Amino acid sequence: MNALPENVQRLRCIGCQETWNDPGQWICPRCGPRVRMEVDLKPQSSLACAENLAGRPFDMWRYRELLPLPEGAELPSLKVGGSLLSQAPRLAEAIDVEDVFIKDDGRNPSASLKDRASALAVVMAKASGAARINCASDPNQILQVLRLGADDQTC
Repeated sequence: MNALPENVQRLRCIGCQETWNDPGQWICPRCGPRVRMEVDLKPQSSLACAENLAGRPFDMWRYRELLPLPEGAELPSLKVGGSLLSQAPRLAEAIDVEDVFIKDDGRNPSASLKDRASALAVVMAKASGAARINCASDPNQILQVLRLGADDQTC
């Protein structure tokens, strides 16, 4: 990947707040912690309209125009996202708010809330030509990265 995806404005260190636009720099050059992508959703928001969404699978790639994906990125066939969103009226009442909704990410492939981030990271790594993906996290995330990397047998 020679450039950041079109809708990514910049990368920002979540530690020292340093910003840069180098697509190959995923570690802060100053202090090393994780990096956050700052994305402009406005240009793509009209693409994620009802007509474009109709007929698409109900997973995270349904909203691909809003994701920071490189042009022409190959998406894995493994379904990630689209998990149930359930209303919790008794919890809302107990904490004195109007509505509470609970997202059931236990239905994702590794039963982890990290599945969406892992899927996006694997797609971006493959688009950049990476032959290997390293991660240091809990077993659920590692399992998901392995599943996604093996999905099309390219990593």
